[in-house]
Amino acid sequence: MSTSLKDKFLSHFGSRGTAVEEFFAPGRVNLIGEHIDYNGGLVLPFAIDKGTKLAVRKNGLGVWRFYSENQVDEIDLKAEYPILNQGQTWVNYPLGVMQLFAEKYNFQLEGMDFYYEGNLPQSSGLSSSASIEAVTAIALVHFSEMEIDKTELAVLCQHAENEFAGVQCGIMDQFVCINAEANHALLLNCSSLKYEHIPLHITGYEWVITNSNKPRELVESAYNQRLKECRLALNEINRHSQDDMIFEHLCHISPLFFSELEHIIYSNVLIRRARHTITEQQRVLEMVEALEMGNIPKIGRLLNESHESLKNDFEVSGFELDTLVEKSQSLPYVIGSRMTGAGFGGCTVSLVKSENVLDFENEVTKDYVAKTSLIPSFYIVKPSAGAHEISKSIQYAGN
Repeated sequence: MSTSLKDKFLSHFGSRGTAVEEFFAPGRVNLIGEHIDYNGGLVLPFAIDKGTKLAVRKNGLGVWRFYSENQVDEIDLKAEYPILNQGQTWVNYPLGVMQLFAEKYNFQLEGMDFYYEGNLPQSSGLSSSASIEAVTAIALVHFSEMEIDKTELAVLCQHAENEFAGVQCGIMDQFVCINAEANHALLLNCSSLKYEHIPLHITGYEWVITNSNKPRELVESAYNQRLKECRLALNEINRHSQDDMIFEHLCHISPLFFSELEHIIYSNVLIRRARHTITEQQRVLEMVEALEMGNIPKIGRLLNESHESLKNDFEVSGFELDTLVEKSQSLPYVIGSRMTGAGFGGCTVSLVKSENVLDFENEVTKDYVAKTSLIPSFYIVKPSAGAHEISKSIQYAGN
């Protein structure tokens, strides 16, 4: 019988202190809409039934003690503000949330113990950092006894990662980790932060995440470069547009309008970056329609087209991801497959007939090992709820 989170917490920190409270925040997979969030468009992620549990309590010691099962050492800090960045360490994710929460809501935590348990593979692109931020934020809301809007909380978590951890991510990851609903994807407008929940009731099929287990390289530098290229492309389009046709974001441009204007962009690279962004936005809209109509073939086609665009126009895939996707797409029981996340390693998402999941894992593994000498990992994931107190909701799937 597995040891409960509370028992592991007490074994590590001892019994001194107040009652132990437990919280959970999921990871996420982006169904479609890749590299769209910083271009002001629509994305369609869903939260998965893997993520981060947090057990926490007041300790009366005037110190914050942080422990994660995925790390080696406990980190102890004096409970005082302002909170300082601790260098290259995972603890900046919860600390950033704590600092911004204190600034915004004038609430300062006293000494506490934090025990994190997660079953998201690290560096996989499934948003382990956003999951840590979200579960910390939900715990802070509980201890502050405040009523805080979830959209506001997601923005706070994003700013914590931008400003404190130094990662210039968009809003998508934190937003879905906090706002998701079970059995739904979340259609989010990254400009306005308006959103709606899209039902994901596809019987007879499974969403399978395949982790390439390739160390993710160049992700941050490539991410920043793509962001710069998209802004340059937008500037070129706006420079040649009429005054009443100035666009705030690339995703606000229709595919038809872009086809008429792309010749004015001086660089073929910028044309391809803009083309991916604008056509990917259209694929998000078509995916919502396909899901609502239960059009399985169209869902698969859109997944496949998305990967092709990410590979050729946005150039954020790579040999390992392409190998996984090409083999997956070749199998008759796979409806569609694409890379998901920032790219250059990480994961793919595939829609697979339920009765063929084991066949899928065996066939993909055999091909992938032969071509890369790497062994992939597989996760069958369910669209799940956002961050919550465990005592008030369902617990998450075990490791």
